[in-house]
Amino acid sequence: MDFYDMWIGKFKTIFVKVQNKITRNKPKHLSNKGVMFPYIMAVITVLFVISVATCTFLFGTPFQAKDTGTGSENQVRLAGTSMFIVQKTIDEKTHRAEVLYQINRASLYQKQPLFALAAEQKNEIELPSKLVSISDDYVLLVIDDIPDNWRELVIDVGEYKVDDSQDDRVDTDYLLTKETKKTKKKEDDSFVKGVFNIAQKKMPDTKNLEALSDKQYILKYATLQIKSANGRIAKWEKDIVSMKEQIGDFTKQIQRLEKDKGLNTTKENQEMEADVTSVQRAIEKKERSIESRKEAIAEVQEKIKKLEEKIDSLE
Repeated sequence: MDFYDMWIGKFKTIFVKVQNKITRNKPKHLSNKGVMFPYIMAVITVLFVISVATCTFLFGTPFQAKDTGTGSENQVRLAGTSMFIVQKTIDEKTHRAEVLYQINRASLYQKQPLFALAAEQKNEIELPSKLVSISDDYVLLVIDDIPDNWRELVIDVGEYKVDDSQDDRVDTDYLLTKETKKTKKKEDDSFVKGVFNIAQKKMPDTKNLEALSDKQYILKYATLQIKSANGRIAKWEKDIVSMKEQIGDFTKQIQRLEKDKGLNTTKENQEMEADVTSVQRAIEKKERSIESRKEAIAEVQEKIKKLEEKIDSLE
């Protein structure tokens, strides 16, 4: 931190001046260097403590801020939902941040509400925020009124656990006996929470991050998803064309090998058969890769269709 380094530099300068003054005006009983050592160390300790305390008071300590990071390796698991940050950005002028999450929800939790609460760690204040469902795969958290001197955002996310342990069997025996009531779990036990931390130093600054309505946010990020999806499809289609060409080359290679079969010795034919088998395995591997990409294209095209339908429903 520039301010921190500046203050450390100032205190180092003060220390050098103090040390020079002590050296010039030292009493006779301090003429021995061994006697001087404790006094020098005492001065260093005092100056260091003062410098750290002053910098912490004026600028806050930069060492406490945590950052969860982006990507699937930093995912948080709730009751039936796993989620991680895809991208995050802040507009320091408007004091607004957008945090995009990718989510994966179990079938029982598809329609269950997801909750989020944002706070600023240094100032210990809750911040206005709203969670916008972009699609089945993404949710967006919009945070407002972030203070100028913020150091770390703490985002609590959570959902209620779906109770699927209810016994469906109805007791028809002992009709004169009162049914036993099952003990219900406490509400606190049914809420599963996770935490994301965002450090100021890890938060990209974006200009003109305007406040939008839920529909506008959905339109903005759904359009980005479609653009990204079309880019992936184009890449996969290009891969398929390339792999088909490779399969054609492999097929020609097998034909050349088999053409010389009658001219080879027994040992050479055995080696040739091994080569043919190896090339055939390579062809099969390429064919599996082609099928995998075709399935991925079909799945992404289906997602694009759903996103386009969602965009049309906004109009």
